[in-house]
Amino acid sequence: MVLVSSLGHGNGAATVKTDQADYAPGQVVTITGSGWQFGEVVSLVLHEDPAIDTHPTLTATADASGHILNNQFVPDVHDVGVRFYLTATGQTSGSVALGTFTDDNFSVGAVSPASGPTLGGTPVTITGTSFTNGRQPFTVSFGTGA
Repeated sequence: MVLVSSLGHGNGAATVKTDQADYAPGQVVTITGSGWQFGEVVSLVLHEDPAIDTHPTLTATADASGHILNNQFVPDVHDVGVRFYLTATGQTSGSVALGTFTDDNFSVGAVSPASGPTLGGTPVTITGTSFTNGRQPFTVSFGTGA
């Protein structure tokens, strides 16, 4: 998610936000906003901390209600552990809105069961956050049944 600020004159305070606060590599980042001027192109610039690489400027065009939508950014494996700072700038109004999100590393919360037979074949459920397949919990099997 993001903190929002606005400078300039749109349809109220210009905002920008993401649909999640954190993303795993490969997950689509959906950027939305409101308060922009109808028909105005809003540039969406992403800066990384730490600076690993750069990303092209994205754009969104405000609809009749002043809303914007962009779902063209997908963090990759090089972005794990990065905080993204998002700057949205209206090309007509000059309005600016700011936000942030992360591509945090996955973390394991629990493994169940903690042990099993040495022959394997026991399903193991691993729960945590930011698994790249987006499914949680994530189940794996070890041994001959894998």
